[in-house]
Formats: sequence, structure tokens, C-alpha cells
Amino acid sequence: MSEIVHVFVAREEDVPAGGEIYPAQRRAEIAGCGNERVRAQKLAVWKLLERALKETMGTDPSSLRFTLEKSGKWVADGVQFSLAHSHGLVAVALSRLPVGVDIELSDRERFSRPFAENILTEREKGMPLFADAAERCALWTKKEAIFKCMGGAVFRPDTIEHDALPAVTVGIAAGEEKFFLSVAGSALGEPVYHFGGNIRSAT
Repeated sequence: MSEIVHVFVAREEDVPAGGEIYPAQRRAEIAGCGNERVRAQKLAVWKLLERALKETMGTDPSSLRFTLEKSGKWVADGVQFSLAHSHGLVAVALSRLPVGVDIELSDRERFSRPFAENILTEREKGMPLFADAAERCALWTKKEAIFKCMGGAVFRPDTIEHDALPAVTVGIAAGEEKFFLSVAGSALGEPVYHFGGNIRSAT
């Protein structure tokens, strides 16, 4: 039986940053981040998580017990979530079962063929599925979403098969920029997308 997954995507600057942050450990982690850019991303994606919890589950974040795992992943009792950010966009996936999400800017230079050789498994190197940079960017997001869902500690894309878990990848546009967004889960149904501002599907 499939599980509903809600996916929220917003521009960093469109996520209200005011109010308290729960839990205190996450608040301290954000405040202690020395890189201003990363600190803003961490704050925006956590605030988007708070909004997603309230809108889809009617849950106040202050009522949940959050813990930080050794892998660096935040978890909460009674709800599964995953966080991602890329070039000014933040994304949150929510579900009752384990879920992973990733978002990446479609960057031809970054996802050139030499780079691709480092993200393919031996089986995938013999497949004609990942011929251009856009396909490899989509593949990267799928693998990272699968990795996050499975709860690994170190992301090694060349050891993760693209079909290791059910996953859905879509293209999205934010103004003139194109991104790929992937969601993965062991019982993944069709995700329900909540796009903010001028973000829209591009597939």
C-alpha cells in the first residue's frame, strides 16, 4: 500500500524567518553556523518544515520530540521528513513512512560526462539512460533522495542503484532557472506538491 508524501518547495527569501525554533538544539545549531549563507539555508528549510507540519498534519513543531542522529539527520517521533536546499530553493518532504528528498540546479558544467563517471554504479555504466547533463543531474537527485530515505551516513552515489527504492523525479522551474526534484520512499505513492511563489512544474 502506497503512502502519501507531501513535498513543499519555496524560495529561501519567501519563507518567514520569525518566531521560535524548536527544538533548542536545532536553534543552537543554526545560530552557531559560521557560514552566513548556510545559516540562512538551514533556517529557511527548518521554517518550511514547521509550515509543512502545520498545513498537512495539523502538528505544532513544539509538540514533537526531535533528535539528531549520529549521521547528522534530524528525526521526530510520529512523522518522517527529509530536507534539501539548492541555489536559493528549499524543499521538505513529509510522510508517515521513511522518505528522502533532494533538489539540485540543472548545471551542465557540473554534470558533465567526467563527473558522471563518478556517480554511476558498474551496472549503470552499461545503460544508455544517462547520456546528457540534465539526465545525470536528475539521477544525482534520485540517488541522494534514496540515500536520505535509507538513512546512510556518507553519500556515495557510485554505490547506490538508481532503482534501489521507488522514486519520482520532476523538473521544476523557478523563474528562468531549472531544477530537478526527487522524492524516494519504500511505499511511495504519487507525491503531492506544494510550490510557492513563481515555482512551477517544468516536466
